[in-house]
Amino acid sequence: MDQGSRVVAAAEPAERPVVDHGQAGRGQTAGVVGAGRPRPAGADFPGGAVPADGGVVLGEPGAGKTVLALLLTLALLEKARPSDPVPVLLTASSWDPRTEHVHSWLARRLAEEYPALGGEAGQLVSQGRITLILDGLDEMPEALHAAAINALDHITGELVLTCRTTEYEAAVASGGVLLTKATVVEIEPVQLPDATAFLLSAGPPARKRWQPVLDRLQREPDLPLAQAMASPLMVTLARTIYTATTTDPAELLDETRFPTRAAIEGHLLEAFIPTAYASQPAPPDAATPLRQYPAAQAHNWLRLLARQLDRSDTHDIAWWDLLHAVSRPARVLLVGLASAVVFGLAGGIAGGLGSDRPEWPLYAGSYAIAFGLAGGLVFWAAPRARPVRVELRFRGSWPRFFARFAAGAAIGVALGLGMGLPKPIVAGVGVAVGLAVGIRVWLGTPAEVDEVSSPRVVLRQDRIAALVLGLAFALALTFPGGMAVGVPTLETAGHTVGTIDIVISALGGALAGAAIGAVWFGWIGVLAYGLASGVAGGLIFGPVYPNVSGVGVGIAFGTVFGLSVACLSVLSRAWGTFVISRFWLALRGDLPWQLIRFLEDAHQRGVLRQNGGVYQFRHARLRDHLARSQSGSS
Repeated sequence: MDQGSRVVAAAEPAERPVVDHGQAGRGQTAGVVGAGRPRPAGADFPGGAVPADGGVVLGEPGAGKTVLALLLTLALLEKARPSDPVPVLLTASSWDPRTEHVHSWLARRLAEEYPALGGEAGQLVSQGRITLILDGLDEMPEALHAAAINALDHITGELVLTCRTTEYEAAVASGGVLLTKATVVEIEPVQLPDATAFLLSAGPPARKRWQPVLDRLQREPDLPLAQAMASPLMVTLARTIYTATTTDPAELLDETRFPTRAAIEGHLLEAFIPTAYASQPAPPDAATPLRQYPAAQAHNWLRLLARQLDRSDTHDIAWWDLLHAVSRPARVLLVGLASAVVFGLAGGIAGGLGSDRPEWPLYAGSYAIAFGLAGGLVFWAAPRARPVRVELRFRGSWPRFFARFAAGAAIGVALGLGMGLPKPIVAGVGVAVGLAVGIRVWLGTPAEVDEVSSPRVVLRQDRIAALVLGLAFALALTFPGGMAVGVPTLETAGHTVGTIDIVISALGGALAGAAIGAVWFGWIGVLAYGLASGVAGGLIFGPVYPNVSGVGVGIAFGTVFGLSVACLSVLSRAWGTFVISRFWLALRGDLPWQLIRFLEDAHQRGVLRQNGGVYQFRHARLRDHLARSQSGSS
């Protein structure tokens, strides 16, 4: 829970009438809500639960709407019966009500967040089995607010919506529909006595420095600082920033430096990161001592993450989405060049690298260009791989395994026949490729991101699955590749190669590459690796045939080619894209080399909060401020 919602009053806070914008009619009193204090989730609604006709929670920025939504979700889950609708907390920023029905959007988001649901997500929505707790209507583009409210007025199932007060009232005024039966409550600003009790509770040194400031606010309640202290977030930031005895909160009263509430809030948001990363020795009983990061450097790293979240319209710092923080030209160049180097080496070996054959540059260049362009094309499109985990649950999975094994075996047989390998070898290739494809049944179980203990656990699970998948493909393709180069590839050594042999081999390679590319990257993989593998297949019967190069050369080619394919399979997984993204961004100084450790440290410092397998900035306003701040701010 964010500390901003833990401002505990010394006395009972003042109560205020809450305007009901639904059943009670605009302007009529519907109830009362306490000011800025922790309350049981759902207590603001009749019976401590979601009203039958839905609810709307309004409040100013930093008032605690997201925290209330989270607490309500947890409370509903805790007391849920098997027959009750399932509460789901989602943010509204990814929904466009003009192009996607609310039920379609909700089903899609459920399938994305909980992949194990599969096609059942749509059924849960249509049957009203979901209680949607939709946080942050105001985070959608302003032009969509009225349309969103109109759409939500007809949703199937229970609904709770949070929104900033001004934006909700503007949307209602422009749209004419206001969730006609919903109970609407508004979170009160923090009262000065509550803020005073919270700030003075930091200890005698804090009391000595804060008391004169608070006394003046009591006498002059219209000062910019008094207005800023109405926000739980700002009260918490002020206490954090001015805890050190070397600081003086009296500077916040300087109306020359801080003439408005916005100036006060901007100062507190800007000062929070340097305060959080102030160098201080760790206590002797600290389980995990904080690492010492320079404040300016930490600010710049957090700024990049915040800007990426802002561009992606999300709050979640998910390591598997890091690829999209790398520019398109950079990732095309990075993957394209790496692919060109490793596959170019394999092609050079196939063409007689190190021997007196003059054709090896042709082979090396052909492999490098074909697979370099393929890698660049795939990463130009930026694959979105979700993390998975290894789950060796054999019961009920055999039909899917055998279906995939059969498809993989057909690919392997086509590849072996195209290479002109002996029939027994072709059968072995079919079995090997079939196993490599079939094993994905147990390597592709979606990771339960919302249920794991930390992002590091999700990373470890996906890393294991990616490496096992890479090993499977390496073992499947090393042997046939080595056979194709190291021994005569046609059963009759004296066979004269004709155009038909080259075409058949190219088609076999293209078919195998397209099928494996589809498994890795979808349709873009079909195009990219189908063409690249066709080039490699056609060169089997190229100028250096017959490929009687010896066992040593065959082993070298098979090993390099198999490992190259294994690397591509790893790059098709979330962990693979994370590795290359982190490498590039750390090389540029945009992020630390040990990113997960940095995020864990930021969580310990209170800069981030953890939500299952992802991190989030402790408040959306902190994210927005960092996204718009300048490099090197401190």
